[in-house]
Amino acid sequence: NSPFGKEELALGLPIAKELVEMHNGWIWAESKDGRGNSFCFTLPKTNTQAVTASTSAEGTKEQHQS
Repeated sequence: NSPFGKEELALGLPIAKELVEMHNGWIWAESKDGRGNSFCFTLPKTNTQAVTASTSAEGTKEQHQS
């Protein structure tokens, strides 16, 4: 049960892609059987570390630092 309809995702993903790429980041989608889809992105930090964030289809946010 997603709070987003197809119309919102159809517009939101291209906007997110453009914003992430403008900041020299990466954006991708991951799909896990039985668990749904996650939309993830990575943005560089000024001290050359990267922070990765992902939001699942349920809206749960996770952060990973590398």
